Amino acid sequence: MGGWRIDSDVTALKLPPGVDLPQELIPAASLTFSGLRNIYRRDGFGAELVAVTNEPAYGANAPPYRETPYPALTAVLKFEGADLQQVLATHALRIVVFDPYKTSTVQLGGQDIPLAANFTSGYGLWLARSDFALQSLRSLFGSADGLTRPRIYLMQPYDPNRRTVIMLHGLASSPEAWINVANEVLGDETLRRGYQIWQVYYPTNAPLPINNLAIREAVEQTLAHFDPGGKAKASNNITLIGHSMGGVLSRLMVSSSEDKLWDALLESYPMQARSSSASKSGSRPTCASSPCRRSATPSSSPRRTAAPTLPTTASRAGWPTSSPCR
Repeated sequence: MGGWRIDSDVTALKLPPGVDLPQELIPAASLTFSGLRNIYRRDGFGAELVAVTNEPAYGANAPPYRETPYPALTAVLKFEGADLQQVLATHALRIVVFDPYKTSTVQLGGQDIPLAANFTSGYGLWLARSDFALQSLRSLFGSADGLTRPRIYLMQPYDPNRRTVIMLHGLASSPEAWINVANEVLGDETLRRGYQIWQVYYPTNAPLPINNLAIREAVEQTLAHFDPGGKAKASNNITLIGHSMGGVLSRLMVSSSEDKLWDALLESYPMQARSSSASKSGSRPTCASSPCRRSATPSSSPRRTAAPTLPTTASRAGWPTSSPCR
């Protein structure tokens, strides 16, 4: 190109499965968002960009998880040459793309230079293009265009070395409920280095036991996909944060009813022994939940408030699972 040789290195750009190149690259500085209190950046060298990908449709057999369709990235131009004279004389350059969540400095001229980053742009663009507000209402009223099963959205490319924070919204709501909470976590250097955010989006018109089971299964599938062995830091000591109905679901996900609910039902509505035994052994996992060999400790009780509540922790080795009533 005009006597220049230009190549690129995009190995650090992690796109969703099946996506080779982004549809477009948007300068982060050109984006503005309403509803976000703060825009979090890191000053440094490089161009702050957002990669836009075409999010695949959710089919009947599609997995419940999605990595962010709008990953933030930083691009740096590197010219060949060991000194200023060689750099000015060269006609070869390389465009190198970095993941700002994993790389904080870049080496230029033998020195480590801070890498520029924008940690709000990708998250804000995802919310702006999601149409969550309308879809959440469709789901609440059972519209054909509403949500029918839970989805797990990863706010950053999966990192096995960061602990996972799972956020569950409330009734008639969506991941938009966490707009500023999630942004504050993404923007804080200490929290960003130690945690990654997964947001659960679920149909709030479904009964609590059904959502409890469906969200458990969706989270288990997501963990099994990214960490089949369950040994990564991201799969252990998971933090659940729920608001309103999400707080109740968070409590249910780390609680064990054992056979208390079933026994109470039988006391109120006695059945013949054979019928009772058959119904009990064949009932769906929604009638009871059991942590099996795992342990989990909720730190507070669910309650309806105007702000997100109920932080709860659970270990992958101690993640509660649902099983048929015994």
